Amino acid sequence: MKRPRRGGGRFFVFAEKAKLRICFSAFVCFTMLSRVFWNLLRTVYGMNFINFFWQYGMTAVATYTCAWCISWGGRTERLGALILLTEWLLSMIVQSHAGKGPGVWVEIIDLVTLCLFIILSLRSRKVWPIFLAALQLDTVVGHAAARLAGFGVYPYAVATGLWGGEGVLIAVLIGTISHRMSERRRWARIESAAT
Repeated sequence: MKRPRRGGGRFFVFAEKAKLRICFSAFVCFTMLSRVFWNLLRTVYGMNFINFFWQYGMTAVATYTCAWCISWGGRTERLGALILLTEWLLSMIVQSHAGKGPGVWVEIIDLVTLCLFIILSLRSRKVWPIFLAALQLDTVVGHAAARLAGFGVYPYAVATGLWGGEGVLIAVLIGTISHRMSERRRWARIESAAT
């Protein structure tokens, strides 16, 4: 069984690693610049613009990342990215704009997503779905704590947004990258055994 070659052998692997390094450094630079930009906008326009930028900007990033994970991941990565993308888009549609948190429907969606991530982690032999379920559990516990303690909207949004937003997104991304690396190693072993 021979894998069709794409590119120039070892140079292709080097180019892929360079692309990953460039993407990671661009992400870090974007994150740092966005923090500076957000602080500037907060002083000029107030928190509503930052909230808008954070929600819709991160939705665009999540859509692109999940599409990449669905196209390049294995079965577990595709299913995790599909669940995450569906949860993200449904949460954007049904969230409450009353100013008291995301609303009951988003909490229900997060709870259902937690159940799906737990099922995914139980059926998979990989490690990253366990972290995915743990991050989603933190989000659900954050919803419960906000209901019981009644703390402010912005600490609540940041806490649940970091765990249930960027944290879960990074877990799916790491899972897809590790799947791609293991597939490359597997095909390299098959090619070396065939020669």
